[in-house]
Amino acid sequence: MNQAALSPRKLMKLAMHAMQKHRGQEAIDLLQQVLQINPQHAEALHQIGFMLHGSGNFPAAADFYQRAIQADAQHIESYLLLSKLLEAQGRSNEALQLAQHATQIAPDDARTHAELVSLLLRFHKAHLVTDYLEPLLPKFSGNGELQQFYCLALKLNGRFVEAETAYQKLLAGGRVPASFRIMFETYLPRLNRSAEEIDLLRSNFKASVEKFIVEKPRIDLGLLSSHPLFFLAFHNRDNKELTQLYTKMLRLGAPQLNYVAPHCKRVAVEGERPLRIGFISSHLHNHSVGNCYRSAMLHLAARPEFTVTFFNLADVMDDRIQQIMDAGVPMVHLPKHIAAAQELVAGYQLDLIIYPDIGMDAVTHYLAMARLAPYQACFQGHPETTGIDTIDYVISSRSYEPEHADENYTEQLLCNAGIDTIFTRPVPPSRWLTREELKLPVDRKLYICPMAIQKFHPDFDAVLADILTRDPNATLVLFNDFHQQAASDMLQQRILAQCDPARVIFLGWQPLETLFSILRTADALLDTLYFGAGTTAQYAFGFGLPIVTMPGHYARGRVVHSYYSLMGITDAPEAKDVQDYAALAVKLAHNADYKDALSRQILARNGALWDGEPYGPKLVQLVKDIVGQNLAAYKR
Repeated sequence: MNQAALSPRKLMKLAMHAMQKHRGQEAIDLLQQVLQINPQHAEALHQIGFMLHGSGNFPAAADFYQRAIQADAQHIESYLLLSKLLEAQGRSNEALQLAQHATQIAPDDARTHAELVSLLLRFHKAHLVTDYLEPLLPKFSGNGELQQFYCLALKLNGRFVEAETAYQKLLAGGRVPASFRIMFETYLPRLNRSAEEIDLLRSNFKASVEKFIVEKPRIDLGLLSSHPLFFLAFHNRDNKELTQLYTKMLRLGAPQLNYVAPHCKRVAVEGERPLRIGFISSHLHNHSVGNCYRSAMLHLAARPEFTVTFFNLADVMDDRIQQIMDAGVPMVHLPKHIAAAQELVAGYQLDLIIYPDIGMDAVTHYLAMARLAPYQACFQGHPETTGIDTIDYVISSRSYEPEHADENYTEQLLCNAGIDTIFTRPVPPSRWLTREELKLPVDRKLYICPMAIQKFHPDFDAVLADILTRDPNATLVLFNDFHQQAASDMLQQRILAQCDPARVIFLGWQPLETLFSILRTADALLDTLYFGAGTTAQYAFGFGLPIVTMPGHYARGRVVHSYYSLMGITDAPEAKDVQDYAALAVKLAHNADYKDALSRQILARNGALWDGEPYGPKLVQLVKDIVGQNLAAYKR
């Protein structure tokens, strides 16, 4: 066929057929022919942008979307996808502005409002969504997506009774997608009002999951965007049963998750070639998980006996991703479509896959449910059992794990001595900021708890109140949530119900160098109960700053304790119970000799966290022993 003689309409039809058959380059060639005939063909520009977007070429995709919009100011699809692309690049304000502009251009198109609301929810601005939607819902009364967003936003804002009423009305009005039903009914909040609420929500979660296991509804994973399992880890409960039930529900409702790569059906690793190792993560950029485990991947990649590939699920490019690329580690951008991602990973015929952070996001959990390598393991990026039967091992440290630790995991626990991260020693700021510059009181004893808001278990509120009772000159310094306004409001309500509001300061989330100065101004740094500090502890100990802690029942509440043990710190402020915690905090704040002695010990011995017996060689041997199935030495 002489394509040069074809009309733009016929070329577009051929291009769309090629796209459906996954013949991307053929489709782009055909679309370019359209543009040669008509450079302002908005749909051809948009479709090229769409394919570039899917391949990870974001700058070029953005350029084509913008050209499509210039060619047709009403081309709503380009507005919507460009806003998603800007979001993926971390340009949240630009994405929101573009989505808002689309609603103004096409106010009668429900898609524009749905995209704006979806962005607001993903950018943790649920507190804006209900007011935005309420006047729109009568106009779009037949639009289920907007109704679903409204129900979800009510829940995210802690308006559970109203949410349930709206949800029942939605169910009564017609068919509701299974994915939304699951997302709504298994929702777990970022923060809880009380320990009793935690137990109630867990009971409801279990009942809903068991109901869906019986129903076996078909699940559209693209619509199941939330990942409730993340918040289970903050409840201070055994989560094996709930994580296993949730995984079972997903396997029944989305059979594609049960994929087995063809090479995994064969026996063991063949030949004398290097072991093929894959890392799959959404968080190896400048993120606490990445800062803990990126160097572990780079260490393995530098060894000649391994070939390492990084499968990146995040649309992020920063200096830490550049570090990976500069080290020569092949980086593969994984599509969010699960079947496509499974096939892409399977094509590498990996021997071992390591997931640094299962539990942090939904897509990683879905991929981990497939058998993509004969051996599959996870690090403690989210220190919790996965409940996934295709994850064979959890790689941890004896210093983190209590004696009964095997009981806490569905995976086989493999422990090395020392810590299980390769972390860079923190660099002090160019200049330490003073209390005056930080706008903190200069004449008070500051008890600072620099933890993410989801770590504040309700049991911790009474401890904070006890500190204020024991020390009349005490002021608590806490931090608002960097995600949800509703969660910040709830924490303030919880804390101020027990503590004098005049003696509590809530700060916004801070840049890292500013945080360092805040840590240094503390008379006492406080670890949260049950799920404590991780990278924050490495920062504090790097500067010789002691932390009050209470070792928990799970690894997630024992990191500070493990660091004290590895450094050999004597008389560390480790509480036996909650009453002892408050007493130790006041002692640390008021006994200068005690605090100074601790600081000197930490500064003299904190090399154990960075410069001691290196973790890298231990990890190399562990990888070899996993494939060789020589694991007796790694028991807790």
